[in-house]
Amino acid sequence: MHTYIHQLFSKVIFETKLNFSKKELNKFISDFKKFSLKNISKSNNITKATNNKHLLKNKKFKLLKDNLLKEFNSFKNSVLKYEKCNFDITTSWLAVSNSGNEGIYHNHQNSFYSGVYYLKTPENGGNIKFRDYSNKNFYIPPSIENCYNSVEWGFKVKENLLLFFPSESYHVISKNNSKTDRVSLAFNIMPTGKFGCNDSEVTLKVL
Repeated sequence: MHTYIHQLFSKVIFETKLNFSKKELNKFISDFKKFSLKNISKSNNITKATNNKHLLKNKKFKLLKDNLLKEFNSFKNSVLKYEKCNFDITTSWLAVSNSGNEGIYHNHQNSFYSGVYYLKTPENGGNIKFRDYSNKNFYIPPSIENCYNSVEWGFKVKENLLLFFPSESYHVISKNNSKTDRVSLAFNIMPTGKFGCNDSEVTLKVL
């Protein structure tokens, strides 16, 4: 008798690593801060996001944006099989976690996929965790957590790490227990042009 395990309707998270040097990453951080307004949060312990939500629209960051989209296009074509649909980055911003800062669970609305690219990751600077908030009537603590039984899953962050995840996925930045800032670039991705079919077909232009 044969048995099978099927993962139906799973959320697909893509993980890879870019190859920018430490010097290039520091230059990105410096340039991003020049094009960002003052941080929204000032006095609390919540990770800060810059007011400027269109950083990658600046031509100065074309090389980085092209690299991010190259990886996403490879993912959406080879894994998701969305080969006939084009995508673009609609919004992008800098997330700065100072010493002692932490995030709150949230997701990204009005978006298809989201991404995060890590520019500066001090030791003990905080990882990223995803959580499943779908309705479950029972929770039984497993002896070993895996992709079949877990409600929360984390990724250890490192510089040059790039993650893509469905925008509806709830995630959080863990507390920064280091003495230095942890810096990442967050962004949202949407399909462009014509997509869908029949009476659900739409045409979307990214501004």
